[in-house]
Amino acid sequence: MEHIMKYRAKLLEDASVSYLEHILQGEQEKAEAIVTGLVAAGVEIHDIYIHVLQVAMAAIGNLWIGGDVSIAEEHRATEITVGVIERVRLSSPRRLVHGKRVTVGCVAGEQHTLGAKMIAELLYVDGWTVDYLGPNVPADSLVQFIIRTNPSLIAISMVLSDNSDTASATLAAVRIANKSVPILLGGPAIGTEEIGFAMGANAVVHDAVSAVTIARELVGAPNGESLDELLGRVGAQIQNFRRRQGWSQKDLADSAGLDRTYVSAVENGKQNLTLAALHKLTSALGVNEDQLFSV
Repeated sequence: MEHIMKYRAKLLEDASVSYLEHILQGEQEKAEAIVTGLVAAGVEIHDIYIHVLQVAMAAIGNLWIGGDVSIAEEHRATEITVGVIERVRLSSPRRLVHGKRVTVGCVAGEQHTLGAKMIAELLYVDGWTVDYLGPNVPADSLVQFIIRTNPSLIAISMVLSDNSDTASATLAAVRIANKSVPILLGGPAIGTEEIGFAMGANAVVHDAVSAVTIARELVGAPNGESLDELLGRVGAQIQNFRRRQGWSQKDLADSAGLDRTYVSAVENGKQNLTLAALHKLTSALGVNEDQLFSV
């Protein structure tokens, strides 16, 4: 097991270095290919976000601070990475929707959206209904929005410490409008939990992965099943529907236009399904996706 963990760590480290090189050169297709390869290898979405994308973008930030890359180059790298984040999310199976809604955005004056975008995409995959508002959200607009949508949780990102007063005022305005909605605050500018609590947050996070766990705790959502558990359950459902048709795995593979070994891996919970493959399988079986994800 230890050698497997070392291999995964080296795989992610090498991927982050290659990814950084490509986004520095503006090589979008090559950057996307790095991540596509990780997805195909079964690397989980949160590992890609944290150990590849986040590491590379932190390096970009340091290079910008040091004057080694321009603002334009930093913006280009960011836009490439935003597109990659969306691509990864589309290739990841979504957990069961649990009925919780979250509003995610950045405080007024905050243009750095990458952390907020990662959190929004991970929460979507985790089964949340997500309203992602993006950068520079004025407090009054945020308040009006949450009054209309009544979210279960609000997640606010602040990257620059210059926006601390704005963030405090925003959280105060939200609290006046809704005294009970939990507020999750994140970003490099939030140095400690005490700072975040003083600003009015219910919880402070420093990475997108822990944000998902803490978000569930704040709203009392049930713990999500692991990816392996989800894939195992979906695979079993596909096998059940195939057998009802009286089909072999080859029959299903031929009907869906997939390889038989791929179908076998899916049924055994060993294959991370893409949305395209999921659509092919459900169409071949004559069922909808909800039936595969039902308990």
